[in-house]
Amino acid sequence: MTKNRLLLTCLWLALLGLGVFWIKVNIKVNSDLGQFLPQATKDSQLLLKAIRNNPGTSILIISLSGSDTKTLAKLNKHYTNIIRYPDCVNALNSNYAQKIRKLHCIAQINKKSANKSQYLDGVSQVFNGDFTGDTRMIKNTKKFLLENHYLLDPTISSQTFSVDHFKKKLARILDQQDAVISIVDENLVMVDPLGSISNIFQYWKSEVSAKKKHGVWFSEDGKETFILLRTSGGGFEIDKQEALIVKLKKLFGQIPGNNSQLNFSGPGFFAVDIRKKIQKDVTRLSVLAMILVGLFLLLVYRAITPLTYGMLPLASGIVAGISAVLFIFGSIHSITIAFGITLIGVTVDYPIHLFTHIKQRGSAEDAIRDIWPTLRLGILTTAIGFTAMLLAGFEGLKQLAIFAIMGLIMAAITTRWFLPYVVNKRYFYKPFLPLEKLSISLVTLAQKLRVFIILLTIAAVVLIFSRPSIMDHDIKRLTPISSEKIQNDRRLRNLIGASNTRFLLTVTASDIETVLKTSEALVQPLKKLSKDGVISGFDMAARYLPSKKLQSQRQASIPQAATLRARFAAATSGTPFNLQSFEPFFTNVMRAKTMALLSYKKIMQSPDSPISIKLKVLLQSDQSGWLALIPLQGVRDHQGIVDWLAGSSLAGVRLMDIRTESSSALASYANEALLWLAWGTLIILLILLVGLRSIPKVLRVIIPICISLVLTIGVWTAVGVKLNIFHLVSLLLVVGVGIDYALFFNRQSNQKDHTLDYVAIWVSNITTVIVFGLLYTAYPLVLQAIGGTVAMGAFFAYIASASIAVKNN
Repeated sequence: MTKNRLLLTCLWLALLGLGVFWIKVNIKVNSDLGQFLPQATKDSQLLLKAIRNNPGTSILIISLSGSDTKTLAKLNKHYTNIIRYPDCVNALNSNYAQKIRKLHCIAQINKKSANKSQYLDGVSQVFNGDFTGDTRMIKNTKKFLLENHYLLDPTISSQTFSVDHFKKKLARILDQQDAVISIVDENLVMVDPLGSISNIFQYWKSEVSAKKKHGVWFSEDGKETFILLRTSGGGFEIDKQEALIVKLKKLFGQIPGNNSQLNFSGPGFFAVDIRKKIQKDVTRLSVLAMILVGLFLLLVYRAITPLTYGMLPLASGIVAGISAVLFIFGSIHSITIAFGITLIGVTVDYPIHLFTHIKQRGSAEDAIRDIWPTLRLGILTTAIGFTAMLLAGFEGLKQLAIFAIMGLIMAAITTRWFLPYVVNKRYFYKPFLPLEKLSISLVTLAQKLRVFIILLTIAAVVLIFSRPSIMDHDIKRLTPISSEKIQNDRRLRNLIGASNTRFLLTVTASDIETVLKTSEALVQPLKKLSKDGVISGFDMAARYLPSKKLQSQRQASIPQAATLRARFAAATSGTPFNLQSFEPFFTNVMRAKTMALLSYKKIMQSPDSPISIKLKVLLQSDQSGWLALIPLQGVRDHQGIVDWLAGSSLAGVRLMDIRTESSSALASYANEALLWLAWGTLIILLILLVGLRSIPKVLRVIIPICISLVLTIGVWTAVGVKLNIFHLVSLLLVVGVGIDYALFFNRQSNQKDHTLDYVAIWVSNITTVIVFGLLYTAYPLVLQAIGGTVAMGAFFAYIASASIAVKNN
């Protein structure tokens, strides 16, 4: 190796090393599949924001099974307390190892800190039998309700403070039947003899909840018990979710004498599971693709130079692609990284053409100058194919586009201005007669099959147009989560009243007060729908934060101090109650009559309270206004809701079917994708006209591409696969890859060089089919759609180009 080539090689490797180091320092990988979902309408954007950012995504459901009901109940309480009070974990390896089997050990260890539970790191709340929570949550909620319950109690009216109502409530207290005693404590009787706090708890209680046995949630058959965690990290903060799940599994395994089974469900668990599978696929496919492509290139060239130096443009492209995505987006999706292996099948074409055209009496510099005009045109059209993705409404597709475009450009630059000057001067392509004969035979065969290919294309067109629809816009089919896991998650959520609802009523307005007042107007109609069996229940923000108008009405129903005392005295007359004992009640009522009304801002000052958590889920805002989400549980008659809403005069209320809404957005983007395909093809056509300066030449390039697109769509249709947005985007890549073949088949050259073109095109096609074929075996459906489409499209593009695009010299 000469001194200059050595210096250039060292410089190239040094730049690659710096790029890798920069990536290592700055890389942030995420697996948020929401980046591959569309955001079409304003409501859809707010809805996606709610799904991705609200606390609902941080729910982790733990299922315990494999033992009898009594054992599972005991284990549930034990495990829940270990999560609530991590100090107990230390007892597992101490003198308390025997005592910890008894549940009272938890109380003994945490007696001093019972009111300040310190959850396991990564957990913010734990529930295993109701949603009142642990001691700390009950205490905070109790304090909040003591201050505000007269503004929140839905039963408050002028009758609430009548003599008859006072007598009724006091009689219930005497019979020890007032629910507030069991829910909070007896001391509240003198503060809230009306049971207002109990009323609020009952009002907040979900219409759907799990059966309880031995004080904890159980399935109806008693074979499964549940714990619900609200994690401190969101469902899409995958590193935090994974760390927590690892800890939970470890703690569960350390419980003495435990033979039960532990299972998880929830957005965070699914995200962790998906990332593991994607990472496994990335490693497997990358290694396998490199091995197969490497072995194939060794077989073709019978030399180490094409293999070692040929990978440098690829490595440069991958480093440039990852760096560009990190610089623009701040993070890179794991699917985007997996997509990087596709560059092996595309960018390796560039050095393949170079190494194949280096002649014994020539040089790499001569070879690149000879093929560069054709190669440059192919690179440009391929890049344009990816550019169409930038117009997509998916951040994930934009990442793929940036990655691919920058990778292609860098691979092209290094192939043109670096690779020819570092290749060993003694290297030249040694003709391999069997390979040359095979390449020529394939071209000859393709030309003989020209009529058959045209007839097959016509048949594919007929098949495509004979189907009512070849598109699939059902977003459910794009999820990488198995249907079994989705069904199990839905089952668990339904059991404990934390269900994911498909149908929502949305209320939009410019201010939060209007949203709340409109929501309140829906309460009675929704209760009637529930009574009629149309739905099983509903939830809304106005349940936890009444409108100021309603709060003011409740304040106005509170009598003056003298009237209140006189009525209460009349009610206590002849009873064992001492009127003076109820001074806290009188003080509390009078304070409520003049206190400041509750506001969203005030409630959010306690972000971990049950009310603020609910409001984060059910209320969303942006610069243009507010959106209230009213989940409808157990919808049995969708049309009944539609009919009721059609007859309603309430403004800003809309029924949203999340599945239909998402599918509609996908359909919209599919139509746009077809438009991108048309515009991209038109731009490519114009570039070809400028580059080739001949309409016949352009037709010889374009017709094979059209054939390959039709045949690819036809095969998917024939095997019963409907196209989604990712299939359509992949067709743009087929256009770019296929044009490269047609251009080199159509290239003006002597017979010897044309034979070398045949070899290079065939080798390029095989590497592309290998890499994208491997991608088809990947876990995410996104990569399967891209891999299968491009592998087929590239194969058909080769056959069609060999049949039609060949330039007879």
